Amino acid sequence: PHFWARQNFQTSEDRVIGFAYTFLGTRIQCAQCHKHPFDQWTQDDFQQFEGFFKGTSARQNPRPDAKQEYDAMVAGFEGTEGLKGNDLRKVLAAKLTAGATIPLAEVFAVKAKPGQAKRNKDKKPQKGKAARAGVVPTTAKILAGPVVDLTKYEDVRQPLMDWLRSPDNPLFAKAFVNRVWANYFNAGIVQPADDFNLANPPVNAPLLEYLARGFIEHHFDMKWLHREILNSRTYQLSWIPNSTNRLDERNFSRAVPRRLPAEIAFDMMTQATRNDRKYAEFVTVLNRRALTIPGSALKARNTNPADYALTVFGRSIRDTNCDCDRTEEPSLLQTIFVRNDGQLLSMIDDDDGWLVQIAHEYNLPFERKSQPEKSDEKKARAGAMRRLKVQIQRIQEQIAAAEEAGKTQQAKRLHDQLQKVRRSAKQLDAPATEDDDKSPTDSESEKTVGTPVVPTWNVMEIINEAYLRTLSRFPTDDELQTAEMYISDSADPVDGVRGVLWALINTREFIVNH
Repeated sequence: PHFWARQNFQTSEDRVIGFAYTFLGTRIQCAQCHKHPFDQWTQDDFQQFEGFFKGTSARQNPRPDAKQEYDAMVAGFEGTEGLKGNDLRKVLAAKLTAGATIPLAEVFAVKAKPGQAKRNKDKKPQKGKAARAGVVPTTAKILAGPVVDLTKYEDVRQPLMDWLRSPDNPLFAKAFVNRVWANYFNAGIVQPADDFNLANPPVNAPLLEYLARGFIEHHFDMKWLHREILNSRTYQLSWIPNSTNRLDERNFSRAVPRRLPAEIAFDMMTQATRNDRKYAEFVTVLNRRALTIPGSALKARNTNPADYALTVFGRSIRDTNCDCDRTEEPSLLQTIFVRNDGQLLSMIDDDDGWLVQIAHEYNLPFERKSQPEKSDEKKARAGAMRRLKVQIQRIQEQIAAAEEAGKTQQAKRLHDQLQKVRRSAKQLDAPATEDDDKSPTDSESEKTVGTPVVPTWNVMEIINEAYLRTLSRFPTDDELQTAEMYISDSADPVDGVRGVLWALINTREFIVNH
């Protein structure tokens, strides 16, 4: 699974704001200092709600009751004697890369204790770093709800989660269905989708109530919610405006065309330009998709060839969980990228590209029109492959040591881990072991006897394939005729297909969800 973690959720104030954004669709940060100017929330509401988040801590060091177990795990690694702090973390990180199981940061809850109420009142409010450890209050108040006695719960988050999933919660279900609706319609029933407040009412309150109530009654079944929206007449309306809805962008009387999200746009360019084998890998090899590329920490940015393209197309850098952190607005840089950016042109001419596949299949000459690729992606892949080979070698050594010591269960776990690493290596299209040096294609070609049969050049089939790759439809008769004439007039058939493919990628239909 792929996920990301926030490093700026250390204080209880940040957690309140982030929780309200994410699960309640409410911007409550104004109430941190004063009454919200557009909503019902007061500073007292904020401070009492904050009580649910003061009993949770995340730290690198272990809990007091787990310190012995932590010390025993660390002592089991060579080279950790006498190390502390960053020096120890560097060694443990190297062990993790090698495939070892190491103690990671732990999230744990501190129980509220009876009798703390008076002591808490006598203490001055703590800010910043001192507040992270936090004295757990004995009570907290649900937003627009009752006061909860936290001393009755082992985990102070339990009553909060019970309320979140309660049918009586007026916020969570509405915020959830509103975000899903906004994803399909380019605008929420409440817009912005994360700004529920009294001064920003829904454009269709009965619709929002119907979806929220159905979501609750179906036990928060997300599949039901998506089916209900996608099967509706509203979703199936045409994007082509008429005289009655030409100016409407809020009442959902027609579909509103919008640019695709950054990750999807980049994956579409990749799929459109790759050969059939690489195209098919998108179904099974998840780590090739742009969605899995990290992008929050500064040190993680600009380390992948796709980073520039994703930034141009407005990917969220994940500094906040506000919906405004991502943009899907068109820009001049996006137009320049799909027109003549070196990265896109290299993708079209790549050795693993569709054009090279066509040239090989029809025994046609291939001439690269773009500048040779700088091999950033190949270098990154080679570096990853080297690390995997080192990891494979270390796991094999650990297996041998475990088997020699008679630790059969540990050896079995290491064998399973070794198979996973080898599969990862194969996904990088590089040999994970010496036995994998020959690709299936090479083996099959060695068995081939005689001259392979070259299929007859079929320009109609090629044009249909180009349209299916880019626009997911067949060309019209006029489009087919235009593309055929262009390829026929080109001195090089492959170069003609290159021009058709480039033109289709540059159409509005390719980059817009309509």
